[in-house]
Amino acid sequence: MSELSIPDPSLSEPLYAQIASSMAALIQARRHRLAGYMLPPETRCMEYFGVSRATVRQAMDRLVSDGLVVRGRGRGTFIAAERLAHDLTVAFEDELLITQRIMTFRLIAHDICPAPAIVAAGLDIPEGERVLQFKRVRVLDGHPLAYETRYMAAALAAVVTPDMMANLPIVSLLRAIEKHPYRIINKISCVKTAVDVMKHLELSRSRHVLQSEHVYLTRQDERLLYGKVLFCRDDIEFVVDSKIS
Repeated sequence: MSELSIPDPSLSEPLYAQIASSMAALIQARRHRLAGYMLPPETRCMEYFGVSRATVRQAMDRLVSDGLVVRGRGRGTFIAAERLAHDLTVAFEDELLITQRIMTFRLIAHDICPAPAIVAAGLDIPEGERVLQFKRVRVLDGHPLAYETRYMAAALAAVVTPDMMANLPIVSLLRAIEKHPYRIINKISCVKTAVDVMKHLELSRSRHVLQSEHVYLTRQDERLLYGKVLFCRDDIEFVVDSKIS
């Protein structure tokens, strides 16, 4: 705590805000290393900053609302892990190349089946037409991140191998069969996890998660892939940068 500034009562900024700003700067500078670290108890913070319990609690409330710390009931206050921000206009694997995170896959199943109505609409093909369906778990840094269900028209997927499905990110897979996705149509919703999905995501109980329902298209608007991805982690957020015309 010796690196934290003592609040100055002569400033117009409230004492709690000064404390929160000082702590936020330190947390953000060392977040990867400090994630999970328990903050000192309120009494120690009161002594160090020379403020009341109410002021300390206001500062902590600010840090909680900013997503920098989390409270554990009866356990204390901890520095939160950095959130994984996913830009919806960029393929997930492209982001990970930049951040140097390690992503792998666990292939659960794959088969050729008739396209249900929702899949047919997504791929712009007749209902019942044969499609490749494959399911896999996306693993980030050794821990389940998402459950993927993907569909491709059988004719397009004829050269897709189990090895590709088990190892390649979607954009890389499409490029491997000489298809080049240009844009993604994405719909985000909140859904409840099915029982059969829970075990693959290592969830102890069913809960609501974020679902990305999407279509990959070429520059010529050829529909390459329809899919749904269930994100099970609490440390992910979606980012959209839109132009207002």
